[in-house]
Amino acid sequence: MNIRLLAFLVIISTHVLSSAQVKISGSIIGVESYQTVSIVSLDTNKKIATCPINSSGEFRFEFSVGSTGFYKLEFENEYTIALIISPNDLITLKLYADDTSKPTITGSPETARLYQANIQVSEFNEKEEDLLSEYDQNRQARRSYILEQIRKDPSSLVNFYFFDYLDPNEDRLVIESMVKRMYARYPKNPMVKDLWTKMKLPRAKDNQVLP
Repeated sequence: MNIRLLAFLVIISTHVLSSAQVKISGSIIGVESYQTVSIVSLDTNKKIATCPINSSGEFRFEFSVGSTGFYKLEFENEYTIALIISPNDLITLKLYADDTSKPTITGSPETARLYQANIQVSEFNEKEEDLLSEYDQNRQARRSYILEQIRKDPSSLVNFYFFDYLDPNEDRLVIESMVKRMYARYPKNPMVKDLWTKMKLPRAKDNQVLP
């Protein structure tokens, strides 16, 4: 199950005083190796009940709870599903072994709401990752274009425009060579001379090869 979701459930738990039976029935699709399923309290990390899984992946069991709280449905210490269980709940589950984040749940509105929130937040996270990836790709494409333009004419005054887009560390050699070339071509230009002086660079020939 989602690690952040499980951590959230372990840290934050609520309890409503009462005591009654809870019935859970369901099925798990996509695996044939599981033989048993257990319900575990996240408050105490103790098993409350265990039941067998039939050949169709179906299971059904009953147990008592004294309060609303966080539990997990555990399939032989591997596959787990978080649940918010209250007294008198009649919960039905349809689980998919290849996707633990999207169970079909009825009879436990809080659990259903929990997973709906998890799905929505996960979608936001995926969009954020896509945007970050797109940002990095765009940044690299821009840098390649700028370097290509500089190499076309390293001594051109147009290159002043590109300074803000160059990284002082990553593009240090490019910047130094460019300034040397500009100063070799325009030694009397005030902006070029000022930049060359501030960088304390040696003189260079106008035909010096750019890195």
